[in-house]
Amino acid sequence: MKTTLKISLITILVIVLVAVGFFANECYQYAKAVQNDAQRIFKKSKDYILGLSFDGVIVEKTYNIDYYENQYSVTILLHQVEPKPLNKIGYYTYYNFISDSLLTICIPQNVYNQIEIGEEVIKKANDYNIEVGEKKMLILSSTEKEWLP
Repeated sequence: MKTTLKISLITILVIVLVAVGFFANECYQYAKAVQNDAQRIFKKSKDYILGLSFDGVIVEKTYNIDYYENQYSVTILLHQVEPKPLNKIGYYTYYNFISDSLLTICIPQNVYNQIEIGEEVIKKANDYNIEVGEKKMLILSSTEKEWLP
């Protein structure tokens, strides 16, 4: 009787452990899929901004203390942008087209400190920099998994 009880308890324990292992594996696979999807969206968004060319004028500078990253941004009134964006596209806290002629984009603090409202901005396609006056300033990181330099 005791042997049968021990075998039954061990069998139940093994079944519970297998079920917990299966559940843990499913959670891991889901988390991995979410992480891969987030990295794909990040890369696609960064590649989009990298490939963008535009010129315009800075109409607003914003510092957001509530964000851990991407605290500094500028809003640019675009004179020209290629390729033309679809209205209201973006990647939250990194960039946002409020309309087809208004772009808000996060920038590094050192760039934020060097530019002023009213200055002309030029960004060429496949360039990590913007040109403001005579200054060329790095706004995108060349490191794959980082946005800001």
